Amino acid sequence: MGTNLTILEGRLTRDVKFEKTPSGVPVASFTLAVQRNFKNKDGERETDFIRVVAYQKLADLFATYTRKGSHINVVGRLISRKYMTDGAERTITEVVAEQLSLLDSAKASKDAQIKKETTPAPQKPKVVQEVPLFQGQATQMNPEILPPEPPLYTGENPF
Repeated sequence: MGTNLTILEGRLTRDVKFEKTPSGVPVASFTLAVQRNFKNKDGERETDFIRVVAYQKLADLFATYTRKGSHINVVGRLISRKYMTDGAERTITEVVAEQLSLLDSAKASKDAQIKKETTPAPQKPKVVQEVPLFQGQATQMNPEILPPEPPLYTGENPF
C-alpha cells in the first residue's frame, strides 16, 4: 500500500477547458505553471508546466472561479494514462484534482470588492431581554444566528 499525494501551487497558463463526457460528467482541464524553489546555474527560477484535470462539481468550480493567470493551490493524485492518436500510442501524466484553494482570482477579487461596496458594516448582534416562556423559566433569544462555514469541497472522481 502506498501514498499518492500531489500538492501544487501555481498560476493557470490559460482559461480552463470545460467539457462534459458522453455520459454527462463535467470535466475541467488546464495547465498549471509551477515555479521551482531554487535557481539554476544562471540564477533564474525554472518553471514546470503540469497538466491538471478535475471532475464533477470541482470541475464546475474551476470553470467558474478561475481564469488565465489565477493563482491557485491544487491537491490531488498523480496518474499516467495511455491513448491513441494518429495511429500512435501516447502516454500522458497528469494530476487529478481533489481539492482547490483560490489564492488569487480576478473573479473572487471583483466579487469581494462588489460585496464590500454594497454590504453595510457588520453590527454586533443584539440580545433580547430575557422573556419568560413558562412560569418560572426564562431564556435569551438572539435574532442573528450565523450559519457555520461550509467545508472545503473535495470533489469526486467518477472512475
